[in-house]
Amino acid sequence: MPGLGWTLLYLSKRYLTRKIPNFVNVNTQLLEETIPIDEQSKIKDEDGAEEEDYQALSAREETDLEKMMSQCEFAVSNAEAFTEQLSKDLSMLDGANIHSIMGSEDQVIKLMKSLDDSLLEVDRLEQRLQSYDEMLEGVKTHMELMQQKDSVIQIQNRNRHKLLDELNTLISQLDLSHQHVKSLLDGNLSSPNGILDCTAAAHVLLDKRNVKLHPAFTKMSAVTDQLNLFSNLTKSFATRLSKHLNSLFIQQ
Repeated sequence: MPGLGWTLLYLSKRYLTRKIPNFVNVNTQLLEETIPIDEQSKIKDEDGAEEEDYQALSAREETDLEKMMSQCEFAVSNAEAFTEQLSKDLSMLDGANIHSIMGSEDQVIKLMKSLDDSLLEVDRLEQRLQSYDEMLEGVKTHMELMQQKDSVIQIQNRNRHKLLDELNTLISQLDLSHQHVKSLLDGNLSSPNGILDCTAAAHVLLDKRNVKLHPAFTKMSAVTDQLNLFSNLTKSFATRLSKHLNSLFIQQ
């Protein structure tokens, strides 16, 4: 165990930053007593912690420090002058920084003005885009209406083609040529050629009268007139043929 004198000396050396006190009436052997192993480990640990707090200068910092000290040759001999010179340099740097900040104030103002102008331009662009959207919406509406009209027109065209096809079919079914009508009304029943013409016209008229029409077509005036014409031609030809045959029978 270390003695009290050694302990006081150890604590004085460790924690007093000024002059170490002199011990009076204390045996020097007590002051030179060996430090215990656990105390040595504590001292080493504390010294290691202090060394960990120390941070070495980087290579660039060492170079800058050597350059600055070479410029100030009196740094080693006169620390106060060196410190004063460092303060002056620091003041000059601060002043330069302040001048730089003040010099950049105009640029900052210009930048802010540019940002404000950019925001105004963005607002104008947004308004213009909104107007374009409204115009496109109107165009979309018109396109939809045109598509609807186009579909209606297509339906009308299909219906018109269907109607024309039906009318052409109806006309072809009910059409009787002028030559056949003439043969039925005025055909010569005494000559062989006249008999052939009247026979052909009678067959055509019979086919026309036997055509099956849709009930809706019979309500059309043109169809009704054509059917009446067929009926009249049939009656006229039948009367004329009957008279011709009666005259033949009388002659025979």
